[in-house]
Amino acid sequence: MISGNTDTNNMDGNLPELQSPDNITVTENFVYLQEDPNSFDRNHSAAIYQTDLNGNNVKTVLELLIRNDL
Repeated sequence: MISGNTDTNNMDGNLPELQSPDNITVTENFVYLQEDPNSFDRNHSAAIYQTDLNGNNVKTVLELLIRNDL
């Protein structure tokens, strides 16, 4: 349904940002995947992704932004 990066780290799946999901929730119409930052540099912080039950229309619905300009 969801394919992140492969073991070669080529980021060639339908959700290439996904590396190692931490949590999953399934509702009547959607699947939500949550991922925290991992050891590989993916240039993103924690995020929640949403897809329909067929793995189509994958999108980021929440992303934690960390700023270093305090």
